[in-house]
Amino acid sequence: MSQYPGYPRPAPVAARGASPAYGGAPWGPPTGPRPGGYAPPGFPAPQAPRPRRRGPWGVVLGAALVLGMIGLGVLIANSLFGQASTVPYANEDYTPPPVEQPDDIPVPETYEQLDEFLYANPVNAERVASPIRCEINRVDTRTASDPELEGHFNALMGCEMTTWDRTLESAGWQLFRPPVTIYDTPIQTPCGEMPQRNAAYCAANQQLYYASDLPNQPGIEQEASNPTAMDLVMAHEFGHALQGRTGQFAAATILMQDASKEDQLLMSRRIETQADCYAGLYLASAAQSTPYTQEDFDNFLNLAEQLGSDNLTGDPDILSTHPRGEARRYWVQTGLSTTEIGKCSTYNVSDERLTN
Repeated sequence: MSQYPGYPRPAPVAARGASPAYGGAPWGPPTGPRPGGYAPPGFPAPQAPRPRRRGPWGVVLGAALVLGMIGLGVLIANSLFGQASTVPYANEDYTPPPVEQPDDIPVPETYEQLDEFLYANPVNAERVASPIRCEINRVDTRTASDPELEGHFNALMGCEMTTWDRTLESAGWQLFRPPVTIYDTPIQTPCGEMPQRNAAYCAANQQLYYASDLPNQPGIEQEASNPTAMDLVMAHEFGHALQGRTGQFAAATILMQDASKEDQLLMSRRIETQADCYAGLYLASAAQSTPYTQEDFDNFLNLAEQLGSDNLTGDPDILSTHPRGEARRYWVQTGLSTTEIGKCSTYNVSDERLTN
């Protein structure tokens, strides 16, 4: 029987196809070799965050988990932009599918399968397609209309599918293109009410949500003035959709059911940092064609720092549902520095500095 250090034996696993009663964590202040041999020349390897003294635990996760992304980080080398124009695109014969109703997210049926989904997932042996062709218009997310935002982010989902769809299929998983709903007042979803200044993934219906006033989140106004800033946000939310479609989200949530508050919060941060890393994989994949510039990626880094749980709350020692800025920078940079999906497996990381 598989053992789960730090977590109690999970409750009986629901049958595959069961509808989960969870979704994702709000964006607002936290409650608690590439194809063709290409690799980004000179892309820096991330450095572990500096050690911190341990601090108080935040508020424990509720029964309805809505995955959002407050806090993140990115760094990319100049040489990625200087030489990438000679690299042929991957998946040029791929056409992103339309939005369609997905089947239920995979749920482990046995303890052994839970262990596999979380710690030895088949997707970890794969690489993302990179670079991919993603030609979408930039929009000023501070002033764009709801239809303009919806068009932009739904086009971004098509680019995400180009990066990820065949990769997940190779690993034995099925990916569906999620729709993005834009809202300007709080709305009800199967995962509960989505507040303003928020972006989230809801696992109950496998859809993404974006509040049009998110760029007004206190502390990120300068970073949000860059037209590409919110692409980072939605790449993170798509990362949660990937977790859902690969069984990792359900497996992690099951382990949290009877865990201590401390371990619930730690697992939540592992979920969030993996989505950060997945966002980095996508952003590097799309950098050549979108295009993303060095200025864009420097801005992503600044945005990440500002959205860390420590910066949002003013508590440098907080241990919450979402990681601190330094950890988020580490994981997005990890994604940007590789095409190997397994390097984003935060559930196998023992260094707590990387998940705090």
